[in-house]
Amino acid sequence: MPRTYSPHIPVEAAVADVVQRCIEGGAAQVDVAVEFAGAQSWIRIASDSAAAPPPPGAGPPTPAGLDVLSACLTQGTGVNIAGDGGTVVTVEHLHEVLAYKRKEGRVIEAAVARMRSRIDAALGLAYHRLLGDGGRGVAITVNAVPVRPRTPFPQQGHGMQLPARELPFVVDGRVETIVATPHVLALGDQRDPTPGRQGFFVYVRDRLVQAGSWSRLSIQDRRDAVARVAVDLPPAALASFGWEAVQRRVLFPVGVTPALRAVAVEAITCAQLGLSTPSRHGSAEAPESARAWATTRSSSASAATTLASAPELLLTSPASMPSATRPLLGS
Repeated sequence: MPRTYSPHIPVEAAVADVVQRCIEGGAAQVDVAVEFAGAQSWIRIASDSAAAPPPPGAGPPTPAGLDVLSACLTQGTGVNIAGDGGTVVTVEHLHEVLAYKRKEGRVIEAAVARMRSRIDAALGLAYHRLLGDGGRGVAITVNAVPVRPRTPFPQQGHGMQLPARELPFVVDGRVETIVATPHVLALGDQRDPTPGRQGFFVYVRDRLVQAGSWSRLSIQDRRDAVARVAVDLPPAALASFGWEAVQRRVLFPVGVTPALRAVAVEAITCAQLGLSTPSRHGSAEAPESARAWATTRSSSASAATTLASAPELLLTSPASMPSATRPLLGS
């Protein structure tokens, strides 16, 4: 089937898709090389296992990403895939290089160097759960340099993780569960690899596929703090989620959006109560009012779970709903 080049898919996202297929195939070591050679500059991804087949649900794009060949063809016209006890993928004639009028010299060399830096930073962010001492033993290198994990939820200092919420929803007659974990960070934290971003940080099989954005839920956040919600999607139900590839944004099923909105408001309200403002409190300890509010919020979270697991409540008159459930519809 012919595939067309999409300039909207950045090179770091395409490389991450190929790395994902290698990890799903059982790879413990993935090596990425980005080399300057003028117009013949190339990218090579090698792993110690065979790449997994394309993700299920071919057709509309999903947060699971592209298969190896499709991902490569978004970045170059020369693709070679070899496998003998492992996988070696080489992409040549890179579109990002060929877009320059002059394809030699320091300008192209600098462009390839920036490409290499972007790939390294993106892989460290996307696979921070798998890398490092607390990961699953997966090692990724870029030009023989180990990729360092870059977590968007630094817990040192003034950051705080609130209790995780399990949000069930119905798809194809079965119940699946989203796990949402709200976090509050201090704005300006030097350890933050995504400074200033708020919203949902969405994971598929421990890979970060969305870094920020409230996914069209019309949530008013704060600009003097950072409220983030880590969202783990169920791999068996990825086809039920929308995926905007250009914005790198997941769209959630309507049955779970009220509960997700409630969790987002929980994190934003904690920030409003001063949970992540060290300049005002001067220590990592949050004010008692914020911690007390976060503790009592569990009743509202339970109501959010009720809404997610029983979509028919959304058709009920607000006056007849339980008092704990009513505020969720107006959040």
